[in-house]
Amino acid sequence: MIIMLVLMILEIDSGCQFIEIDCDDYNECTDDSCDTEWGCVKTWKDYDDYDACTDDGCDYDYGIWHTKVICNDNDACTDDSRYHDTGCVYTEISCDDNNKCTDDWCCNETGCQYS
Repeated sequence: MIIMLVLMILEIDSGCQFIEIDCDDYNECTDDSCDTEWGCVKTWKDYDDYDACTDDGCDYDYGIWHTKVICNDNDACTDDSRYHDTGCVYTEISCDDNNKCTDDWCCNETGCQYS
């Protein structure tokens, strides 16, 4: 989308001449417009996709981007899940083997242990 600003130059011999100014900054991260009082106006776009499972951003070279969040807390004692409305959720796992003759516990590095 090309948005132009028109400038008026008064020349004594030929009268008024108009020169169009291009307001497009060719940056995917901005909405560009022309304000008759202020001239070219650049407004940052809302690049948030409102998905808690993505990191969102924008830069001049690549435009708007969304990167999937990796939900891994590196804890063998949790079940790692992703939900679009809440993001990463880490739920403690149960190591109960229903055997009253064993002690059950969880080691963060290796997971459930029984002795």
